[in-house]
Amino acid sequence: MTAPGMALEAVGKRYGSAPALVDFSMEVQPGSFTVLLGPSGSGKSTLLRCIAGIEQLSQGSIRIGEQLVGSERVHVPPERRHLAMVFQEYALWPHMTAAANVGFSLRRSSLGRKEVRTRVSQMLERVGLAGFEDRYPGDLSGGEQQRVALARALVSKPGLVLFDEPLSSLDADLRERLRIEISTLTREAGATAVYITHDQGEAFALADRVGVLGGGRLAQYGTAEQVYDQPSSPFVARFTGLAGELAGTVQFGPDGSPGVRVHGQVVPGRAAGASPPVHGRPARVLVRPSAVTIVRREGGEDGEDGATGDISASPDRPRTTVMPGVVVDVAFRGRGYDHVLAVPGGNLLMGVFDVCRHGRGTGVALELRRDGCLIFAEDDSAVPVDSGVATPSGIPTQSGIPTQSGVDAAPGSTEAAGAAGAAGAADRRVLRMAVPPDGARTTRVPRAARYTFDG
Repeated sequence: MTAPGMALEAVGKRYGSAPALVDFSMEVQPGSFTVLLGPSGSGKSTLLRCIAGIEQLSQGSIRIGEQLVGSERVHVPPERRHLAMVFQEYALWPHMTAAANVGFSLRRSSLGRKEVRTRVSQMLERVGLAGFEDRYPGDLSGGEQQRVALARALVSKPGLVLFDEPLSSLDADLRERLRIEISTLTREAGATAVYITHDQGEAFALADRVGVLGGGRLAQYGTAEQVYDQPSSPFVARFTGLAGELAGTVQFGPDGSPGVRVHGQVVPGRAAGASPPVHGRPARVLVRPSAVTIVRREGGEDGEDGATGDISASPDRPRTTVMPGVVVDVAFRGRGYDHVLAVPGGNLLMGVFDVCRHGRGTGVALELRRDGCLIFAEDDSAVPVDSGVATPSGIPTQSGIPTQSGVDAAPGSTEAAGAAGAAGAADRRVLRMAVPPDGARTTRVPRAARYTFDG
């Protein structure tokens, strides 16, 4: 069947008085692969269930192709929407073989038994399960069961395929292999796909277009590149991956380019969000991991001096700034090391990659590049209510700003403070930083160890 497009207009869903979806509008192009990305409680699963016909809308409308399938008054049942669904927990019949599970979706077709057996066998071969026809779900691994579920969804050649976090219960290596198979097989089938996940890496790898959800609303909808490079709000930027955040005041350069003065240094960046930065007003720099590079150890151990400050732009080098940092934690990632770094102001930058290992407590100099530093005015829209936003380290916070909770304190030259309690009020420490050009500056941060940066 020809792949249909889909249009959602002002869709709303309430459970009692609690809204799960609010004024949600989106268009999906025929044959495209759309990924809906958001934290737990953002409305992803509710939206998918409304598209599938499992839930009835409280307001708005859903059209699949030219057919109105859902509104306040119209509710077309799932079996008449010409779609298939792949579930997180496989949803296979335990008393049926792999072949019987795949062929189940063809029961109502006009195909003869021989044609059904041929199509089922071909589909199992396409998902790498040739020879598994007579095995039961209990005899299959998790990855094999998900392949059976994928084969069942595609064997009837539906126009629309819905994916409900199908990879979330699988291990990392298997998840990557199945992601490639889902992308390849769905596109080969020519179907329109809508896929939900909370994993931004998975979303960007799969999608033609990405929709970011928060608080039951569509926060942004566009290509993966648009969502990552031009986030519409701090919430979108945070959920699509940050190293950390720096707060300060806006300062424009001689060429009119914006920056934010953070503890005596101007961090150059790109204006983002609905509200343009205003000179002298508070703003926040949201730093992408790719924007941070460890350029040398503090004190010039690589033969350079230890100075910090702005580095002018050149044709092959975008405008950058260099600031001091101290390694708080380090993790081996195979290809190199991810570092957690404490920087002036009591902030942390997480996931800073380097091929070399820098030990805990080591002083380093960091280069921040303008293209990966996003400047949001402080009055820009914040995280949607009850969005459940998590930091890059996976530690939830009320503001979505990375904290030091759960990070090992640095030994040696950085005087480690013990692990903080949940409240942390009794374990506040003074973070004393000598930062050029303003000299010594003292900032209080919760549960911070005492670090000294020698300017």
